Amino acid sequence: MDDDSRFSAPDAYGVQTALLTPVQSRARRQVRLRRAATALPAVLAAWPAQWQATVRRWLAPDVDKSRWDTLRGKASEADVRDVAEALLRAGFAELQECFDRNHTPPWRIESLRWLHLAALREALGLPARDAARQAAAAALAVRPSHPGLAAAWEALGALPARSIPARAALLHRLAEWQAGQGFGTQRDFAWFARGDTKGVSDAEWEWLASLLPLADWGISRHAPVLWLAGALVLSSPQGLLNLAAAGGPLAVTLEGLLRLGSCAQAPRHYSLIENRTSFERHSKAADADETVLWLPGYPSSAWLSGLQHLLRLAPASVRIACDPDPAGIAIAQQAGAAVEAAGGQWQVWRMQAADLNGLAQKKEMTLEDRRLLDRLMMAGICKDLLGLAQALADSGEKGEQEGYL
Repeated sequence: MDDDSRFSAPDAYGVQTALLTPVQSRARRQVRLRRAATALPAVLAAWPAQWQATVRRWLAPDVDKSRWDTLRGKASEADVRDVAEALLRAGFAELQECFDRNHTPPWRIESLRWLHLAALREALGLPARDAARQAAAAALAVRPSHPGLAAAWEALGALPARSIPARAALLHRLAEWQAGQGFGTQRDFAWFARGDTKGVSDAEWEWLASLLPLADWGISRHAPVLWLAGALVLSSPQGLLNLAAAGGPLAVTLEGLLRLGSCAQAPRHYSLIENRTSFERHSKAADADETVLWLPGYPSSAWLSGLQHLLRLAPASVRIACDPDPAGIAIAQQAGAAVEAAGGQWQVWRMQAADLNGLAQKKEMTLEDRRLLDRLMMAGICKDLLGLAQALADSGEKGEQEGYL
């Protein structure tokens, strides 16, 4: 609180004034502070509901001082100054004002500093400021186990404390969705996560989409798909699906793929490629008897089920190419395990130490990359990927297959 000696005696409304530049001075800017000597929480109960809602919006950023232009943008012009004056007289705000003879009234508000915030938040039914921070800390104490959520989890720390618990819970539900072989539309996941098809807000979807390739997690705006290209002809009672006729990558819904019951022409081998650019590039140069699939990073259980169904319809050997980094090793082993579970055989492709070392551009591994590599080494890495794992550990650098495939 500022030095009381600068402030005048309270006026009829209990408001005190401190002139930072006297009105008759030659200073170009004449500024004053106004505040009330006593906080009166009880008066807030008699305020119009619109005023109370306005103050709740103003308090949302959880700051001690707010610019007047910012506050005006969060309230209607009809009541914005009335709310500020009411806060002033109730003892919850100190107003800094500048004299402007061209403004009505001539003392124009420049900023508002909050006073007695704990009492104000309690009177408005808002949680204490520390409560939001404590809830955020508790939410961040338990990480989801899925390694593909590491970056998204780290991004939680940049959010306002009040947003962290709900979004942390959303990431935990996403891990459960993956573990339970969930796939479907955004509304399907919203129902799974919160029991409401519209329970995930647009802002939350935008945040998730900025951090995660949602289609890889079995969530799409529409039906989940597999991207394929090359030589493959599958059939159903409704007709034939000839990939070669598309002349390039084709998206097949998982639901549609599962309805296909036999194969009219199988490839000699499948190539699963993680990097989307590399997938599209190789699709144009694929062998005449090769089928190419885009392998999403940390593919959903639904995607892996679609792959297994395809392998049972049209058996062929599989080669898997992922980025030369710890996540690429984990994804390759995950996809390889699904191939084996379907009775197929697979091998690593373009994931050797030489592929990493030959890249013109590499990136330094993050702490999370190193942790993932350590976990993979402890759990066991297939022998064909050991050379890449050792090269990653020795160099501390990782790469993207886009640089060579």
